[in-house]
Amino acid sequence: MIISNLTNKNLINLNLDVKDRKEAILKLASMMEQDGKLISKEAFVMDVIRREKESSTGFGKGFAFPHGKSYAVKEPCFAIGRSEKGIKWESFDKKPVHFVILLAVPSEERGTSHLEMLSQISRKLIDDEYKLRLLEAKSEEDIISILASPVNEICED
Repeated sequence: MIISNLTNKNLINLNLDVKDRKEAILKLASMMEQDGKLISKEAFVMDVIRREKESSTGFGKGFAFPHGKSYAVKEPCFAIGRSEKGIKWESFDKKPVHFVILLAVPSEERGTSHLEMLSQISRKLIDDEYKLRLLEAKSEEDIISILASPVNEICED
């Protein structure tokens, strides 16, 4: 599975103007719905919010990775939102989120696609340089290109 194939220009908003995580999730889910990825935006959002109540997906350094496994998802995908001013999120570091990746997986793929997508994206997001490239991307095409690129190997002394 190549993660850059699971999004497209219609699922990327580089000027996300929302005040909190629920509004961010709603806006990104609306993009998925308009792109034909969801059966029911409302049901998907409920599943994401339910997951978010278990523990925050704002993992710090300005990034959040909300996700939902739902019967309301037609095909695995993710939407991206970037906010210059920041979004109020219950992040582990208590700081605003500037980059959100909303992952959507059909319920029947919860053990396969879901884990593989989470693993691939989270491995890349460990790298600070990689995250900086995402934050500074100029276009939707740049975001897709960055997602497709490998993370630089970290050299140890």
